[in-house]
This record gives sequence, C-alpha cells and structure tokens, in this order.
Amino acid sequence: NKDLITGRVTNWTLSDSVNRAELRVGVAYGTDTRRVCELLREICSDIQYILKDPKPVITFEEFADSTLNIAIRFYLANLDHRLGTISEIHTRIHERFNEEGIEIAFPQMDVHMKNETAH
Repeated sequence: NKDLITGRVTNWTLSDSVNRAELRVGVAYGTDTRRVCELLREICSDIQYILKDPKPVITFEEFADSTLNIAIRFYLANLDHRLGTISEIHTRIHERFNEEGIEIAFPQMDVHMKNETAH
C-alpha cells in the first residue's frame, strides 16, 4: 500500500492518446452471426478514424433473452473523434442491416393465455 500511495502513477490516457471503444448490437435469433460479424468488419474498415492497427475486434458475445449479442471493439488515435465515430458506426449499422434484412432485436415476451371456463 505504501508503494501505491507514495509511488509514481502513470496515467496512460495522458501519455498515450490511443483509446478503445466498445459497442454492442443485438440481432434477432435466427440471424447469421458470421454474416453480421463480416458486415461489422466492413463498416469499421470504411470509417476513417478507426485505426487499422490494432485492428477492430468483432465477437459474438452471448445468447441473451431476446437477442444474439455482438461486440465491436475498436481503437481511435485520440478522443477528438470518439463521439462522432460512435454515432457514425451506429448510423451505418442501421443502414446496412436494413439493406441486408437483418433485424436489430428488441426485448420481446411471449404471453400464453389459458382459457378457463367455469362449469
């Protein structure tokens, strides 16, 4: 503890401006997740502020209640274009998925009603 309190701390954000962002997109069950990952790689490669090295990492993360969740991790040279880049990725995902007929999932619940009649 003494070393932590009295020692030198390096703030990597200040010494290296490269930063990582992570986004998630949920697609409907039945969607071809390999195709989704391929499209997301294409989208990332077309956005100028996303670094090529280290390259973006796209992974199929989980089977959730209503979605198949895909994570997009990418690097930016600095924080200046972070919000604009995130907005641009979201916009391109929306447009491209619409073109491809890929449904961005949303929470759903099936309700089964039992018909009980009194005799």
